[in-house]
Amino acid sequence: MKKLRIGMVGMGFIADWHWKGFSQNPDAAITGMCHLFFGNEIQKAEETELLKKRCTELGIKAYESFESMVADPEIDALIIGSINPYHYLQIKVAIKNGKHIMVEKPVVTDFEQLDKIRKLSEEKGIKIFPAHNFVYREAVRNAKEIIEAGKLGQIIHSSFVVTHTISEAHSKGWRGIKALGTGGTLIDSGHHLVYQALYLLGACRTSF
Repeated sequence: MKKLRIGMVGMGFIADWHWKGFSQNPDAAITGMCHLFFGNEIQKAEETELLKKRCTELGIKAYESFESMVADPEIDALIIGSINPYHYLQIKVAIKNGKHIMVEKPVVTDFEQLDKIRKLSEEKGIKIFPAHNFVYREAVRNAKEIIEAGKLGQIIHSSFVVTHTISEAHSKGWRGIKALGTGGTLIDSGHHLVYQALYLLGACRTSF
């Protein structure tokens, strides 16, 4: 069986998790990586060198741009781990080039975009997999079984609280640039809570 050759978009901390996961899969391999640069010229130059260094360490190809990676016939699928506002365009280009896609959360930040990529992917026969990793946790799956079994009765209200530490780079990175915050606080930073709520409780009704 031919291995699925994967190109990884973005070199943030989540890239290490994807690399670790796919390195244990005998049917797939991450073979290249690119990065979408933003910031001033000094930051871009530093990140370019960092991309080259990481790819050399991993023994994979460093692509100078997303466009060169997505057009490469040696790449079968993509992991899109770029920042949120880049997802929609990258997904559309990937579909056009026949690449199956895993997309980090949130997949997109606008419902109209979601409808459009759903239609495009169905037309082209491309699979899009959202990286909603928390729904695969045993505790979350057990909670879903309890809810679906009716053991909690009729649920009419729910709320979620999350706390965790983040790095300085995370707190002062692209989320601090207003033009890049296309999803707002809830979607850009609260996506884990949103998809877990939908997984556990389903879509909310707007009328009764």
